[in-house]
Amino acid sequence: MSLIITQFLQDQFVLSAAAENARCVLLTGPIGVGKKELAQWMHASSSRASCPFIVVPLDGVPAAELEVALYGVSGRRGAFETARNGAVLLSDIDSLSLSQQDTLLEVLRNGFFYPGGSSVPIPLHARLFFSSRHNLAQHTEEAQFRPELFRLLRAVWIKIPALSELGEDFGFLVHELLSEICQRSNKNMLSLSR
Repeated sequence: MSLIITQFLQDQFVLSAAAENARCVLLTGPIGVGKKELAQWMHASSSRASCPFIVVPLDGVPAAELEVALYGVSGRRGAFETARNGAVLLSDIDSLSLSQQDTLLEVLRNGFFYPGGSSVPIPLHARLFFSSRHNLAQHTEEAQFRPELFRLLRAVWIKIPALSELGEDFGFLVHELLSEICQRSNKNMLSLSR
């Protein structure tokens, strides 16, 4: 289903520029607002669209498994290497421990990483999307999230509101989604009243 950009993100020029140029994009909002879908849309709208888009859920993953998932080990590529010039979405970025945040911060600053058991650096070419349903500014103030990492991630920060906060846009969103569903299923569009 195509992504509908409503009033809260009405300037598609800004999104398109971010889709094309931003190295890191932070997407925040409640569960179910479409953070992953927006990241996919931005990836598909960029010159990197033909490269992989990989989602790595971070919540509840043990530290050792997470390092392998992101950075790989000898003989097994992690998401950063597999994506190459594509994109990686790290969902629930706030669930990283402080030491994992330090490692990620070092990778982002240096532009390379080391797979487990290797002393050969691998350049990081992938665009990175980060998502969270939590208030990262508050987590930073409470010393649960590294301020340096937060500063780096929020350079392009897209806050997605809950559906209940859309106001006038909610009707537009419903109309557009119904229109697309009807078109895909070869049905006539229903008329909606307010």
